[in-house]
Order: sequence, then structure tokens, then C-alpha cells
Amino acid sequence: MPWCPKCRLEYREGFAKCSDCDSDLVEKLDDDVKEESEVIEYTVDPPMEPVLLVTVGEHFEAELILNMLKEADIRCYFKDKGAGSYMSIYMGFSIYGADIFVDKKDFDKANELLIVMNEQPDIVEVDEETEKSIQTKQDFQETEEEVQQSQDIRKGILKTLIITVLAISAIALIAAVLHIFLK
Repeated sequence: MPWCPKCRLEYREGFAKCSDCDSDLVEKLDDDVKEESEVIEYTVDPPMEPVLLVTVGEHFEAELILNMLKEADIRCYFKDKGAGSYMSIYMGFSIYGADIFVDKKDFDKANELLIVMNEQPDIVEVDEETEKSIQTKQDFQETEEEVQQSQDIRKGILKTLIITVLAISAIALIAAVLHIFLK
């Protein structure tokens, strides 16, 4: 039975050309012949030469920086410091922080982006209710601090009174003992 070498379709006897691609039919297909759609081309980036860009304390901070770098088409990755990867698995976070690496050829560009990112002020929009809540908490904290200071002053006065009473009692006791022995 004839076959089309490009489409890899089987034809009945008597056909000489493929009706789809107009190729000459062959009697047998080669197993190692691949059609164009089967040929897959892969593009491989050259190996990365990693350079330490920055060390951060938290994973979320590392993720923010990585996303910024990836948006700028800079190849990067982060690696937990010390036993941080194990801590992340068992505890959900790491106290050791993470190192962020970039390709050596992109280091200057990545460093500039990082500097720009750090210079940006944090802009947070706060509605009136949240602002009142924050103000109330600040007022409460100030009140708490004032109460603590007042309690500290009272404790100081109380300690002074106790020491004074003890000193007077000691003097009275010494006087009584001396009075008994000197009689």
C-alpha cells in the first residue's frame, strides 16, 4: 500500500500522489523519518553565571524582588540560607533569610532596579475608619504608657515609704535594746 512521506497517510493501490500535499507516494515509510510537525526545536539559554545580588530576611520580600527582576527579563533565583529550606517546610517560614542571585551579565541592571525599588516610598491608602482605628490605638497606647508611668511612680513612692518605716522601726528597736542594757 502506498504512503505519503509528509502526511504519513496510507492510500489505496493505484494512487501516485498525495491529495493533501501533492507529494509522490512511497511503498514503505521510513521509521526514522519525521514529519515537520513532529520536529520540535528547543531554545536553550546559555548557562547562567550566578552572582549574589542581595540577601533578604523574608520569603515574601524575596518573591517581590524576583517578580520585579523577572518583569525586567532578568534571570534570577533565590536560595534559602543555612537550614532555611527545611525550616520553610516544617515551620512555614525561615529565620535565616534568603540569597537572591542574578546572572553576572545582568547584575548592574538588577542592582539599579533594586536601588529604584528601595527609593520608592511606601504608599498605602487608608480610609477614614481605618485612620480613626489607628488613631484610637495610638491614643490607647499613649494612655497605657501614661498609666504605666503613673504606676511606676506609685511603686517608687511605696518603696520609699516602706524603707523609711523599716528604718524608723530599726532605730526604735535599737533604742529599746540600748535602753534595756544601759539601765
